Amino acid sequence: MIALLVPSIVFAQATQTFPSIEDIRSLRTQGKYDEAIEILNNIITDDSSPEDVLEQVYNELIFSLLLKEEKEAAMEAARRALLRFPDLKPDPVYYPPTLGQMYDDLKKEMFGSLELQTIPEACEVYFDNDYKGLSPLRIEYLTVGQYDVNIKKQGYNDEALSVRIDPNTLTKKDVVLSRIIEFQKRKRVRIGVDIGAVYAFMKYKNPGDSDNGAPFLGLGDINEEKGAFRYSFGLLADIALHDRFSLQPGVRYTRLGDRIGFSSVEVPEGGEFNLYYDYVSLPLSFKFYLYGAPSLYLAVGGEPGYLLSARLSGADLPQEWDILDFSNRMNLCMVGNLGIEFKIKNYYLFFAGHYSFGLTSLIKDSLKQAPVSSSDVHTRELKFSTGILF
Repeated sequence: MIALLVPSIVFAQATQTFPSIEDIRSLRTQGKYDEAIEILNNIITDDSSPEDVLEQVYNELIFSLLLKEEKEAAMEAARRALLRFPDLKPDPVYYPPTLGQMYDDLKKEMFGSLELQTIPEACEVYFDNDYKGLSPLRIEYLTVGQYDVNIKKQGYNDEALSVRIDPNTLTKKDVVLSRIIEFQKRKRVRIGVDIGAVYAFMKYKNPGDSDNGAPFLGLGDINEEKGAFRYSFGLLADIALHDRFSLQPGVRYTRLGDRIGFSSVEVPEGGEFNLYYDYVSLPLSFKFYLYGAPSLYLAVGGEPGYLLSARLSGADLPQEWDILDFSNRMNLCMVGNLGIEFKIKNYYLFFAGHYSFGLTSLIKDSLKQAPVSSSDVHTRELKFSTGILF
């Protein structure tokens, strides 16, 4: 009596009143398939019964169609049922094992599964804009096909990918989300100063008529180069073009040079000599911010310079030799630097490492020919600088 009353109470909740599932089974056992199938289809169409009841209704419908030998209609009903209830199972009390086997075979054709791992974990996962849960995630009974998958987490950039689900196959995906980098808001134009410690050296190109070293201004052949520590200071501006890009013009004074040794009868052998090249230059760099706060940046550009003075000095020389008249006044360098910038209240403190190399020779063309046959000389500069932008 209880078994008959419970289904009746459930169906009474529907918008229409339908016979109980036991009554429908009774029609089927009497061979009244058409009457049972019509009632079952009406219950499914009404769609107001609880899901556990609808599962029973689908099982009864599919089995009735099979008994009526309408296999295609039974298969179609089973596909609809599995799309709604992928884990549908027939009750072995009322249905033979062959019905369950049919469901299993259809599931292998209709569904695949997905295993999704993310870095970081606990990301929201959406399939075709339908929320599926937090990663890591394993989703069973995905219908075969192509899906647009979106993965989201606060503080990270969204990741979108297309995933193909194949029948009876576990698809595995590993996804890494990148952090959102928030760049510091800066003034449109900032003015500042910088000072730098410079390790300077020269690139000497031997013209090929000396086996002893690089000939230099007829003074002899350079056979030793040690580099020298020099300095620079200047003013600069930072003009923001974008949150991540800026243009950085400036003006600076730089002392470059080298420590060298000669093999020559003109200059005492074994002594150490210092080259000094003093420039005022107009650097112009394009600055690209790589990271948010503190701001890591990369800058590249050019630096035309005007030579103010050029001298050679040494302990064994009676006085400094002025070599300005032998030198080209203009020097063009390419410059690259990597730096980091910290905001402190209303100003910005920065530290940077620079490398520059001269594109033009310091020696006048007329002195590269015989009888002087001097080497080409190009500036090189490694610099560490610090400064403030306001």
